[in-house]
Amino acid sequence: PAVDSSREVAAAFVGKKILDDLRSQVTEQTWNTTGKLIPGSYTLTPIDVGGKSYTPTYTVEADPDGTNARKVTLNVSW
Repeated sequence: PAVDSSREVAAAFVGKKILDDLRSQVTEQTWNTTGKLIPGSYTLTPIDVGGKSYTPTYTVEADPDGTNARKVTLNVSW
């Protein structure tokens, strides 16, 4: 239904905002010691969009492919 589609679009925008914020946190100083990209699981404060609450959660995995990268898996639920 249309209601589900609008929620999915809102969740996608919330997810993009979270990923943009995480990307902006990448620095040499924060990569292995502090910040939001330390490996682990995180639940963020719910975000209100149009009177609906969206809860972002994400997991950071260190070095998933041997390149010293991070893998971020993001889920936005409502």
